[in-house]
Amino acid sequence: MISKNIKSLVFLLTVFFVSAVNGSSNINETVNQAGQLAKYQGEILIRQDQKSKPQLINESGAFLHIGNQLRTQENSEAFIRWIDGSKIVMKEKSQLSINAIDYLNVDNGSVIFDIAKIQRPKPVRVGVKLAILGIRGTKFIVVNEGKNYNVYLKEGDITITSLSEDFKIYKNQIESQMRQFREQFEREAKQFKSELKSDFEAFKKETEMGQAELVNEFKLIESTGIEISDGILTLVPIPREIDEQFNLLDSF
Repeated sequence: MISKNIKSLVFLLTVFFVSAVNGSSNINETVNQAGQLAKYQGEILIRQDQKSKPQLINESGAFLHIGNQLRTQENSEAFIRWIDGSKIVMKEKSQLSINAIDYLNVDNGSVIFDIAKIQRPKPVRVGVKLAILGIRGTKFIVVNEGKNYNVYLKEGDITITSLSEDFKIYKNQIESQMRQFREQFEREAKQFKSELKSDFEAFKKETEMGQAELVNEFKLIESTGIEISDGILTLVPIPREIDEQFNLLDSF
């Protein structure tokens, strides 16, 4: 009789221990959950952490967690809903690392972001080569290829901070580009003319200190892009084919 009671007790304790371990695992997964793969096309690889091997995702709805690394293969795209309501689209041959809910890294390729406009204690951060983008409620695209990278800002606010040497900005080139952008904005967005003019005047004032100015931080204004190559920051227009990619954010 005693032997039976002991066996029953051992069995119950074993069941309790296994349940507790599984419950703890589920809680940790929920706490670390960052987003969900809403849909995809082609082949998408995921690494659970830096030590694990990439695995092929075979169904939509997969949950993404802090520490994961996502990679799209050739002719593939991933459409992601973030836990805060943001949207992310990864174009082909892109890689995205999830460092935290509010800190992602575009390791390479082209990634489109629509950051949800909600109250935040600090800006969302997106890392690229030797720089951090600080974002508040923004639609933008990061293209990180080779030694150069581009950031195209559709709307919102982005501050780009260098993690190494300061960016070099050439005053004459910036002023020429500002004139071109001003003409373009006046043609295509008259209703925002006064606001854009104010932004340009403030930006121009910041670049009047010399032929070339070194800056650690740079604020990008709406409807423009930048290219950073070898530490030199250049304003660039948003190409039509890039601008059209923002429409992908409305597809899910």
